[in-house]
Amino acid sequence: MNKNEKTFFSFSVSLLELLESEIPLKNSLEVLSSENTINKNIKRMAAETLEKLSEGFSFSSALKLSSFSIKERYLTLISASESGGSLIQALQFIKEISIQKKDLEERIKSVSLYPSLVVSIALAATFILLHFRNQFLITVPESELYTGVFTAVAVLFAGIGAVALYIKNAMGENILYSVFFAFSFLSEAGFDFANCLDIAILYSSQNKDVNKALLNVKSKIQEGEGIGEAFSHYKEFPKEIVARLTLAEIHGNIGKVTKGIAKSIEKKDIAKRNQCMQLIEPLLILCTGLYILILVETIVLPFLTNYGGILWNWKKEPTDLHLQKQ
Repeated sequence: MNKNEKTFFSFSVSLLELLESEIPLKNSLEVLSSENTINKNIKRMAAETLEKLSEGFSFSSALKLSSFSIKERYLTLISASESGGSLIQALQFIKEISIQKKDLEERIKSVSLYPSLVVSIALAATFILLHFRNQFLITVPESELYTGVFTAVAVLFAGIGAVALYIKNAMGENILYSVFFAFSFLSEAGFDFANCLDIAILYSSQNKDVNKALLNVKSKIQEGEGIGEAFSHYKEFPKEIVARLTLAEIHGNIGKVTKGIAKSIEKKDIAKRNQCMQLIEPLLILCTGLYILILVETIVLPFLTNYGGILWNWKKEPTDLHLQKQ
């Protein structure tokens, strides 16, 4: 989350608390803009929004005209809620999204801590090896020394990069979950299907394939196709999801069915994330092991076996004794 998004989330949560206490919108904004204990960015957003409301703008338009860059998906949601009288439900949805994003960021940070520690230790060890190589009596030619170190570091970073990519894919946001979570929450909050679909399309903008498929679904529905049939044309939506949507259309319970779809996707994501957590440590041990192996093979072994080395003297000793006896 960037700074503007964090400010907007905090503003929305603070505003929601006041609206749920049955304080009117304008009075709630006055409280937020004058509260001394509140974050200064939230105060500024509240003051700017209140000023535009006083000039006759709608709440969503006032937010759009503020100095803060607010994503279109949130503005569309608030605009739809204004026409339907469900601003509290829209802010509740934004609060849920903010909690999910925060949890996801914390999971990624906690998982990334161990790889960062491994890289730091490896680089520190490499620096010590190079800086104090004379004290370690390393007799390897300098060109071979730097080639070995460079190869070891390159292998380590390639391995860490692959692990980081795996973490990103396993721990990242699932677009289908976001889409169907939006559908379920907004449907149960009283938004009609068209508004739910429009907002879901905005939430899928991070994934071009899903976004394009949803835009096509919207066109198909406008042409008269059923919901399940419209979704069935696109490979981005598994057959299981299409079957559930077809039943939802028949029984008229789109909110409950999409909630079930979102939970099913979330369950699979949790299993994938748990598997990722279990694999990270052995993968990093493997990367570190390869790094150490290359350093040992290019630096330590020559030091032990070359002329004057420990193993060289050990091998030489029996021959010397035999010559002395003669």
